[in-house]
Amino acid sequence: SSTTLLTWEASIAFSTAVLIAKLRQSVHLVMRGVALAALASVAALALGADPRPPPIWEKAETARWMAHVLDYGVLSTISTREATQDRPWGNPYSFADGPVMNSTGVLYFYTTTLDQSMKDLAQNPAATFTLTEAQLDVCEARGLDPEDPPCARLVLSGVFEEVTDEAEISFAKKALFSRHPNFKGYPEDHDWYFGKIVPTNVWLINIYGGATDVPVDEYFAVTDKDLAAVAERIETAFKGALAHK
Repeated sequence: SSTTLLTWEASIAFSTAVLIAKLRQSVHLVMRGVALAALASVAALALGADPRPPPIWEKAETARWMAHVLDYGVLSTISTREATQDRPWGNPYSFADGPVMNSTGVLYFYTTTLDQSMKDLAQNPAATFTLTEAQLDVCEARGLDPEDPPCARLVLSGVFEEVTDEAEISFAKKALFSRHPNFKGYPEDHDWYFGKIVPTNVWLINIYGGATDVPVDEYFAVTDKDLAAVAERIETAFKGALAHK
């Protein structure tokens, strides 16, 4: 009937209007987030390593930026504990991929055989290390929950191994002790050593639309100059935006 047709058309029109409103709201939130992120990043410059994230479309740079700027994450292993035998098991862990502005992309750890994660890795060296941009407070500044896709999450997988080369031990010590000075005071009788994960899989989500498997060769191809260039472009854009306010 004509009444039914009008009702159906009205329903379609209403649904379309709601969809458009939601899209406009999403665009507004994204733009607001970008502006707030820029302001937050300027305030966070005291971190030493540049805290400003690369543009969302630069996936490899974003992954390497997170691996360099952040200083702790969750190390996941296959548990050997009786209560959690053969289950995934996460443990917060400090790390560094190099001294400030000397990024390698390799995850270095200062650890002990007494730690449960190391006991797990002695049986199965496969490991995953998870990082979140929420550590820098830039997500909160943008009104984002740590689970919101624009609050970047990075998952790096590989094999955990002890660092045995003397030159690499020296590099790992410099990286970790400069960024985690408390390590210098740890008791000497705890069988400390340096370990590393060379990522063989890089999973990143930093925007709506799904995650990205970043090619490992692209991840390792990023250099400090690339990260510095990204920071310079962002700073230039930020200054330009302020000039046109």
